[in-house]
Amino acid sequence: MRGQIEKALEIKRYREKKWLAIPGVTAIGIGVVGDNHMGIIVSVEENADEISKKFPNYIKGIMIEVRETGKLKATEGS
Repeated sequence: MRGQIEKALEIKRYREKKWLAIPGVTAIGIGVVGDNHMGIIVSVEENADEISKKFPNYIKGIMIEVRETGKLKATEGS
């Protein structure tokens, strides 16, 4: 699991700026995807099916999953 997290973080760092420039993409994160493995989660406001065509399914064995989250809002911490 640790190796997967490190690999996912490396991919995220390398591609995050480019991916966030894609219209509709709101966030890039690391989390549990697909069949309970660590992967990269690409959050989009809407049209996940269409936007997911711009991403590979896997990079270096790490799954990339596009999720429709709606518009994200920052909240004030306590």
